[in-house]
Order: sequence, then C-alpha cells, then structure tokens
Amino acid sequence: MSEESRALTGSSLPGGPAPRPVLRRRLKVLIVGHACCPGVGSEPGLTWNWATSLAEHHDVWLVAHPAHRDRVEAALADRPVPGLSVHWVELGPSWDPWDRSRGERGIHLHYLLWQHAAFRESARLHGRVRFDVTHHVSWGTINAPPRLWQLDVPFVWGPIGGGQSAPLRFRRYLGPGVAKEALRATRLALLPLQPSLRAAARRSAAVLATNRETARLLERAGCPVVHLFLDNGVTPDALQAGWAPPADRLELLWAGRIETRKALPLALHAMARMRTLPVRLTVAGDGAERQRCQALAASLGLQDSVRFLGMVPRERMDALFAGSSALLFTSLQDAFGSVVLEAMAAGLPVLGLDHQGVGAMIPDQAALKAPVTSPAAAIAGLEQGMRRLLADHDLLRRMGAAARAHAATESWPERARRMADIYHLCVEQQHGHSAIPEDDRPGALLPHELA
Repeated sequence: MSEESRALTGSSLPGGPAPRPVLRRRLKVLIVGHACCPGVGSEPGLTWNWATSLAEHHDVWLVAHPAHRDRVEAALADRPVPGLSVHWVELGPSWDPWDRSRGERGIHLHYLLWQHAAFRESARLHGRVRFDVTHHVSWGTINAPPRLWQLDVPFVWGPIGGGQSAPLRFRRYLGPGVAKEALRATRLALLPLQPSLRAAARRSAAVLATNRETARLLERAGCPVVHLFLDNGVTPDALQAGWAPPADRLELLWAGRIETRKALPLALHAMARMRTLPVRLTVAGDGAERQRCQALAASLGLQDSVRFLGMVPRERMDALFAGSSALLFTSLQDAFGSVVLEAMAAGLPVLGLDHQGVGAMIPDQAALKAPVTSPAAAIAGLEQGMRRLLADHDLLRRMGAAARAHAATESWPERARRMADIYHLCVEQQHGHSAIPEDDRPGALLPHELA
C-alpha cells in the first residue's frame, strides 16, 4: 500500500490512542454544518458541539443555516466562545423549496441548494482568511457530497453515515417499508459511481465514517483510507455515576421513533419468550407504527410486561435511564443511534443487533449483540441476552461500567481533542513534514479490513 493510502490519525476506533502531531499552533478552521442549535440533539446539536468544542483548540469559522440563529446568538451572548465566528447562509425565499412552518417537506432539495450557497460563502471567506483546514460536519451523510475539497487546503469530511440499509431478509419486520429499503439498497449499490462522491472521497485529506457499511461504499468510491469515528458525542455532565440496576428484575428500555426500520416487533417477539420471567420493557417514543406495535404486544400477551409511554421529552430521559437495566436497540437501519450513546453515558449496557454502528463501534464488554443472519437468529440472540443479564447481576453491572467508560471516550472535549489532532496531521501531511511513523497511527479502516 502506498504511503498516501496509510492512516492520517489514530483515535478513530473507540477508546483508541491518539498520536500527537508535530505542529501545535492554533489553526484557522472552516466548519460547515447546515443546522446549528445549542441544547438539542441530531444534526443541529452536532454542529453546535463540534464548533464550540473545537474552538478550544483552533480558531473556527462556522458556516450554518440561520434556522436557529436566535438560540445560537442568545447562547453565545450568555457564554461567549472565544475563537468562534458564525456566518449565516440562507436561501432566498423565492427559490427555497423548504418552508419550515410545514415540517421537513422539501428539506432535501433545500439542503442540496444550500450546499452550493454555503460553498460560495466558504470560498469568499477562504479568500479573505486563508484557512488551514476545512471540515464538513452536517449533514453527516454520504448521499450529498460537499464541495469543500475544491478549496486548496486539506478537507476533512465527517463523521458520515448513510451507507447502511436494512437487511431485506427481515422483510417481515419492515412491513410497508420493505419497498423503500429495497430501493435504498439499489441506490446505495450505484452510489460509488456518482462523480461528486468519487471526487469528494478521493480529494479528502481525511474521511470519517460511523459504520463499516458506509466505509465500504467510500472505499468503492476511491477513498484510500476511511477512519471509523462516531457521529455522536455526550457532554461531560451526561456521564452519570452511581447507576444501580434493579436486583430482582430486568428493566429494559427501548427508545426512539416507532417506525418500520426501527423494528420494535423484534423486541416484542423476544419479550414474548420471557413472559414468565421478571422482565419488563418500557417503550419511549411515538410514530406511525405505534398502534400496530401495541396491537402486536397485546396479541403476544405482553400487556403486563410492556408499557408504551409515547413521546418522552429529552429532560425526562435521564430518569428513564436511571430506572433501567439495559437499552434494547433493534434498529435494522441506523448509522448508529444517538440514544445508544446517551444510554451508555448513563451506565446502561446495550442489547442490540450485531451490524451497522452498534456492531462496529461498541466494544463487546459493553454490549450483547444478536446476529442478523435471520429474524429467527436475531430474536433468539435477543432472548439469550435477556436471560444472561437477568441471571447474572454482576455481569450486568460490569457491562454497565464498561458502557459508561466507553461513553466517556466520546465526550465532546475528548472528541474535539482527537479531531484537533486530525487537523494538525492533515496539515503536516500536506506540507510533507510529519514525524509520526505510518505504522504508529492506528485506528484507520484500511481497504482490506472493509470486507
């Protein structure tokens, strides 16, 4: 393998050591993230946390959409972030297909158009500032490659997901969503041929993927090295100590939007095999499939062991985490799942499926992973995991401690430190004076490891 194909940095695998770059000066960094908002999750929270955390290490110029401008400016007025400058890019109302008052209708086309406007603003800023590094953080998807590689400085892309699809052998559990997932799988198979993706993959100084499925697509598109790096992080105050799971029963928590790809029925069928044991499942979430799942639970005789809470506000989730033994995560198509890391930060081990982000990014000491070779195997694996956690309270506590320790490696200060090192290493490689031996840079997912 050529020198250019080697890893730029370690620290991409969970808990991995981070090499120290030679340069330690503050760099001038351009970050592009569509939505930005403090105190929330998903893409807006990711952009905010990356920008504010990285400003501790480098001078950051952020290009974002002003959907949450009032909240951002209020937060910065209350607690200024030295080293952070925010620049808003908005599409004109006459040609913006997204009307925020009507939900997400038109948002995908809006985002593609916004990316072009954001690139023009980025190029304008670069002409004035002369950035050392550019970094696209949001949206974190392989499906809409950015153009920042066209600027004459190292370009970092990610973490990104979107290369995963639901295994179609689970079509029974996908229900009416099976056609959508089949189309998704077909589109993803063709995606590496897309010129814009091939250009971004080949011209990036560092590409970060949330799961191996996305990494494989990037490798097929010509990316020489893909780094595994979670898209989610936790704030230090989310790392809860003193978790004490119930000793006489197993309290499982399932949280998220109840839709076909989340496969809540898998959890219900596994629970049906535990009816005579002290195991209870709490479902926190709402969605189009809620009524169907409630009917399924009733037909399986789970009225006394499964409760549906509906949508739970974020501020109430900590109490649910504290009263639970483990998180049950059954998604058939997810880059990773923000609730997984949140639950781990609270000290909950994970009982999930051995694929995509959960399969690649959670250490075995913190999770029990059921195979996805077939629905029957997945249900049996989930059942076996429930029985192990119920029978061995010491195992449950050890796994909970491992989960919290792993979540601590994904705190935003730690993630920003690792990313800051990646920036330095990219700059060093561009200037050809890195003193770090290639073999001492662990954590990259090399092409032969993508199989």
